Amino acid sequence: MQFSKRYQEIVERVHADICSNLQPGQSVQAMAQIHGIPKNALNFYFTKVYGISIYQLKLRVTMSYARKKILNGQSIQDLQEELGYRSPKHFDTVYQSVYQELPSRTLEARQKHVLRMLQKLLCFWYHQIKKERRRVPLIG
Repeated sequence: MQFSKRYQEIVERVHADICSNLQPGQSVQAMAQIHGIPKNALNFYFTKVYGISIYQLKLRVTMSYARKKILNGQSIQDLQEELGYRSPKHFDTVYQSVYQELPSRTLEARQKHVLRMLQKLLCFWYHQIKKERRRVPLIG
């Protein structure tokens, strides 16, 4: 489908804005007004170009951000508040719709991974110390 260069540029700008800025409160209507294009036209052309709706892209970007924050140790409650979710259950539901697991499961997996890495590191250090003790003669 062919459409005007102006609409193409607007759609690309909206996509770039969504991917680079987390603004959970900005509606499609607000984006359309900013760019001087009807809301329905923006939705229509955006979906034609990218194969997903503006809402779906915003959701994916937001949940990707959330997952990175969880994996980096941010508390789920702080993250829910930061992203503007009034209800923890709503955040859980949205997160699960994207990742097929609750955010608490992602956090548990992160904690298990950190524990496994610590165990490996401790084993490594233990064996290094044992090797060093064998090499150094005891003076006594």
